[in-house]
Amino acid sequence: MLQVRRIWRRALKGLVPLSALALLAIATGCIGSTGQPCTSAVDCLTGDTCLTDEEGFPGGYCTTEFCDDTGCPDISSECFRITIDGSNRNICLANCTASGDCLREGYGCFEVDSSPVCLPEEGIGENYPQSGTVGAACTNDGQCGGDLECLTHLDGGYCSALCDSDSDCPDSSHCEQVGDSGFCYRDCTNNSQCRAGYACSSADLSEPSCVPAEGRVTINPEGRDDGQPCNTDIQCKGGVCAKDAEGYPSGYCTTLNCGNDSECNGGVCINAPSPVCKAECDADTDCRDGYVCLNNTYCEPENRSSTTPVGGGAGAFEIQCQSGSDVTFTLPSGTVGFYIAPFTMDGSSIDPTRLRGPNGINLDLKNEYDFYTLNPQLLVSIAPLLFPGTDIASLEGQRDDWGGSFTLESTSRTSETCFYVISKTAEGDTIDVNFYLVGVPGVNTSNPTSNSNIATMLQTMRTIYGKANINVGEVRWKTLSDANTSRYKVIRDFSDVFRLVALSEDPGPTPDERLSVNVFLIDEFDIPEISGTLLGISPGLPGISGFHGTEGAGLIFSSINLRDGGEDLGQTMAHEIGHFLGLRHTSEHGGGGDPISDTQECSDPERSTACPDHRNFMFPFSIPGVNQEQVSSGQGRVLRRSALVK
Repeated sequence: MLQVRRIWRRALKGLVPLSALALLAIATGCIGSTGQPCTSAVDCLTGDTCLTDEEGFPGGYCTTEFCDDTGCPDISSECFRITIDGSNRNICLANCTASGDCLREGYGCFEVDSSPVCLPEEGIGENYPQSGTVGAACTNDGQCGGDLECLTHLDGGYCSALCDSDSDCPDSSHCEQVGDSGFCYRDCTNNSQCRAGYACSSADLSEPSCVPAEGRVTINPEGRDDGQPCNTDIQCKGGVCAKDAEGYPSGYCTTLNCGNDSECNGGVCINAPSPVCKAECDADTDCRDGYVCLNNTYCEPENRSSTTPVGGGAGAFEIQCQSGSDVTFTLPSGTVGFYIAPFTMDGSSIDPTRLRGPNGINLDLKNEYDFYTLNPQLLVSIAPLLFPGTDIASLEGQRDDWGGSFTLESTSRTSETCFYVISKTAEGDTIDVNFYLVGVPGVNTSNPTSNSNIATMLQTMRTIYGKANINVGEVRWKTLSDANTSRYKVIRDFSDVFRLVALSEDPGPTPDERLSVNVFLIDEFDIPEISGTLLGISPGLPGISGFHGTEGAGLIFSSINLRDGGEDLGQTMAHEIGHFLGLRHTSEHGGGGDPISDTQECSDPERSTACPDHRNFMFPFSIPGVNQEQVSSGQGRVLRRSALVK
């Protein structure tokens, strides 16, 4: 699974994460593009309509009418249904990231269907929440005005501020206590005063506030179900269209931030990498042209990239290939834990279903070990597994000898399955790290720890793993070519996550050297397909171990919060490495948690500091100002049996 961690911040696709070209179009105010001044349609280089002063648009506003069928002509705009002179019209509106981005007097940035767009500050704009105010959507602090912060305990991000009383909050907001912290919430008297997907509620609150609506979010009731073709968001019930240019042939409607299938619009809720709704299927024939049925569960583009360990590492670990989708292997007596990575060379998906072994071992990987069902969704053609991935005795979590012959059963279309195994006859106590610096401001490989924030980052990570009796051993500092640094210092595309970690290199020829974690420290993320302001990404749970130079063989972290000190980044780094070594979140969005006996669980981790596990290093959100360094005994047991802990 591509596990992500956020600073308690989320963002719906289309909020602000525009491409670099879109940002350029807005910042330079290209004459005649959507949202620019006009007196008639002939003044508009893109679009077919000029909204006039009489219609409530001072100085005119270039747009495209009937965009619900055709989409918008420029990538810096999106299609919306708004009321003009008492009539509903489907028109293109210019995207923005803050009020200043509109670059027009009398215009500001307002949220329509939770997407920030340029509208007149008087008249039409007054019908929508203004960006940067309490309760507005956000992806980072800079999008929230004044001293506000972007918090993610509410879907799509939520501009807010820490508070002790109402007097600490801006106008039109008040202070609500959430666990042991106070946050400013938006005032309201009815649902129309809240943005899309939100409702005015006083449940568990001192005063009516704009909070996420319960259950399914249907932004466009007359739109298409999840998985149906589209070319603009307005065509989809969930309000999000993954477009052809993003790798989805003819577009793909979806609904974000689902907690379960009932919160989708005709689809199934999938963690890929954060909760989204996909079209349900049992076979490829259930999907439309250009799509396949992944893991007999949901429809995905058939041209998805696959990940196989064909890069560096050959010779250090024996690769075996056997006919069919099942494999057999033998572990030495006294094995306390092992890692196995089945994969296909032809790119076919592979989905492990059961592990059979000596002494009655018969593990149902789709149910009992369902915490390992996420790798096939992201890595597709390789599905690494760690045993034990739990400390629960009924799941073999207390077994200290895994020696004997095993059969791993899987579902796959492949005619041949390859695999490699890394077994351990003793718990490990050391983890080595290969750091790749990719455009981190003010840091280079000559003396990285002279940067006090980098030093603090490392010390925080050492402190957390020290609580599991694990040392951070050898630390290697590496860099990429100038061309690759320029390309990847800001990750804007989901596929680039895998391309970047594929640039990792063997740290040495021996198995000991190759059993090390690759960590790519970039400037920042800007991936619209992922719900949240990302701090770190782990492409796998567990990740691909021992093979470098291959997709999925490393982790990526944003250095954006390194600028305020290294402690938060150190916590996030420990968290994502925890995923890579085999740990899940203590609590999951939509309910559930890890298979560890002594970690606490929260039914709704969005409650933040009200959750009993919010100080554990595997809590899903990084909470500003909160020390999250707790490690349980059960988590330590799993970590010390991981392949990369030597």
